[in-house]
Amino acid sequence: MKVIKGRYTLFCDVDDTLVLYRAPEDYTGTKVTIKFENNLYGGFSSESTLAVNEAAIEALKDHKKKGAIIVVWSQGGWDWAESVVRALKIEKLVDYVVEKPSVVFDDLSMGVWSPRRQLPLPSGWKEKMEGLVYIGEEEDV
Repeated sequence: MKVIKGRYTLFCDVDDTLVLYRAPEDYTGTKVTIKFENNLYGGFSSESTLAVNEAAIEALKDHKKKGAIIVVWSQGGWDWAESVVRALKIEKLVDYVVEKPSVVFDDLSMGVWSPRRQLPLPSGWKEKMEGLVYIGEEEDV
């Protein structure tokens, strides 16, 4: 058994949180190319150039300074999440990389004990991310 010893743990998603897939045409921010090889599920490789959500990375830096243990996850698997963390060169910020949980057992729904907070998106992105829910814009994260 491995124990995460801390009282302040932050979980951060990869896709459309740290890296953003649908950049507006006028996006002039940073982009990153991620090379990914997956040998777990039949083996494939790909290369993606994605926009970097600088605001999310700055938020991670701020939380790290406050003592947060940072866990990065992705529904795409731990290996995809690891590839993104390395491409963004944020290995020193991130303590753990895991696959997004498939199942969570708890007597309370997640929203009761951990209200979802949305990290800020760059200007103009909200309109481009149709169909996604943005919660916590009024909150200071």
